Amino acid sequence: MFGTFAIVLREGRILMIKRGIKPHLGYWCLPGGVRDEGESLDETAVREVKEETGLDVEVLEELGRVIGPITGNPLTVFLCTQRGGRLRPAPPETTEARWIPYEELSGLQVPRFIMEFLATQDLEQLERRTRSRSPHEI
Repeated sequence: MFGTFAIVLREGRILMIKRGIKPHLGYWCLPGGVRDEGESLDETAVREVKEETGLDVEVLEELGRVIGPITGNPLTVFLCTQRGGRLRPAPPETTEARWIPYEELSGLQVPRFIMEFLATQDLEQLERRTRSRSPHEI
């Protein structure tokens, strides 16, 4: 069982969801989830973002992996760009979906393993890379 997280950036903000179910009930997380049988990890990231936030994204690159603290399974983190859709949460799994300013991340209740990964990334630089490679369509 392997899964993904998606980092989607726009105008100094990162797409985050508030979990409405366990694990991490009530925490802000990156959109993502478990790979379905026969699905590539890229496809998983795109599907999970759509299911949890209503947004259509395109995977640009793999940024690394984190180990899920509950399952111990690796989760691949992808940098994505928005291609369309309308932001809306998908209860009960997602109670909120928002664009969070980078500087507000530290004030949110975010699982430690996600914050540790985000701390290794230069979000402003990643956002510049997404704009130069593939401007998003809103």
